[in-house]
Amino acid sequence: MVDVEVFVDATYGYEVKGELVCEAGAVMLAPNPAITTREAGHEMFIVEPDWRARFKTAYREEIAGWVDSIRSGKPRGSSAWDGYAASVTVGACLEAWRSRTRTKVTLADAPDFYR
Repeated sequence: MVDVEVFVDATYGYEVKGELVCEAGAVMLAPNPAITTREAGHEMFIVEPDWRARFKTAYREEIAGWVDSIRSGKPRGSSAWDGYAASVTVGACLEAWRSRTRTKVTLADAPDFYR
């Protein structure tokens, strides 16, 4: 089961959370505070106002890797097929939400040039 929640109008700042719960354990993507303070029974940390501070290095490395792959003649990264698969998956998720039942994700066969 997948639960995806998005809140894009948070006025307190930019925050990313993630949790993968499995049968024998769980993994959580923790907030990325530089400093955490505990005082009077509370734990507090700064929530950045937007995404740039947290992801600047990751985005620069991603773009540099993509440019290098194009220069080498061996493109890497997401393709139009990946976008199609994501769109079909979202459609199945919406159908599952509307029908309150499990919904199968059915992809067409990938064209040969994606293999």
